[in-house]
Amino acid sequence: MKDLIEHRISGSEFIVEYCDGKLTQEDICDDEKDDLCQYYVEKYLDDYFDFLKTNKIEVMDVVFSGAVLDNYVAYLEACYKKWRKTKA
Repeated sequence: MKDLIEHRISGSEFIVEYCDGKLTQEDICDDEKDDLCQYYVEKYLDDYFDFLKTNKIEVMDVVFSGAVLDNYVAYLEACYKKWRKTKA
């Protein structure tokens, strides 16, 4: 994770190396009742595709590294906080 945070590897490289090439519910969820797990199941993919569309990134060209990764993380954090407010 440190290599990803410090931009020594891309988000794609992280998923390939540490998540067997795919980010799944099992990678996110320790407990299906956990808020993060619920967000992943209910809303994550919608927010992911909205981010790609907003930033004019083609799905097949996704290489989240450097500033794009930082922007994506900030975007997802904001989306998650907004989603949690709707659950309160």
